[in-house]
Amino acid sequence: MATPDSPPNKFLAVSHLTDAQQYRQAARILADSQFQQITSPQYFLISQSIELYLKAFNIAAGVKQSELKKLDTRHSLAKLFKMANEHG
Repeated sequence: MATPDSPPNKFLAVSHLTDAQQYRQAARILADSQFQQITSPQYFLISQSIELYLKAFNIAAGVKQSELKKLDTRHSLAKLFKMANEHG
């Protein structure tokens, strides 16, 4: 968590949010293309978008980036979701 002397890194949170929106849009473009089924690249884009949305939320809630970079956390949607849930 951020302490009073180290506020949340809002720039990083906004950066993750912007990237998440771009990954989501790329997934939408693929979904609207000629493919009739969701493909592996679409799953990747969707997962990456969710990961970045969760990281943006957690950073804005005061979670330090060092916590999000831990090996057991950094790409774990379940862990990132649990962390977000704990912060509101």
